[in-house]
Amino acid sequence: MTTALINDLCCMQLLYAQATKPELRQITNSIYSTLISEPENRAILRDKYYIPNSRVSVVNTTAEMSIEYADKLVQISGSKAAAILVNQQLGEVAYRCVFTADRTPIFELAGGASVPSSAPAVSEEQQKALVLTLWHLAFNDSDREEFLNSQNKASVLQGIEVDGNALNAEISTWIDEQVQAQNITDLKDFIGFYLYKATW
Repeated sequence: MTTALINDLCCMQLLYAQATKPELRQITNSIYSTLISEPENRAILRDKYYIPNSRVSVVNTTAEMSIEYADKLVQISGSKAAAILVNQQLGEVAYRCVFTADRTPIFELAGGASVPSSAPAVSEEQQKALVLTLWHLAFNDSDREEFLNSQNKASVLQGIEVDGNALNAEISTWIDEQVQAQNITDLKDFIGFYLYKATW
């Protein structure tokens, strides 16, 4: 397993933590606006919140995101263009971890600025379900393989329930349609936008 993939999986774990621990999301949100005026908060965000909440078990050991990777997340989180930059980053990470068989980058970059006009509206409840479903697929190889090989990906997505949360038919069908049509950029933009809204 490459360092890049470990960092991406750690990022998915951080998303899970941000979606399931409201107090964590509240604290990190309060820090973002101070990152430029109070640079010392960058290390606090990285060392106290991002890295500890990114820890995962990988091949009989515990891994956490690298300092360099966490620094990049901190940097884009504090940027004036955070909404776009974090959307792009999360869309790329989730796409690599869930929607590619070999988990290598696809060089069709997300725009990050908006959701495709064809995309369904996603409620707060469904945003959380999206985070948890993608997290589940990132960490469960057999379910991820079933999803990637399925002719009915919408059904597979709807069948995944994490902590009582599951994607509805409309969102699952839209994701399935984008995968089948290979609308990679639209899918990355959609995922990035709603992962950002649900967790950042």
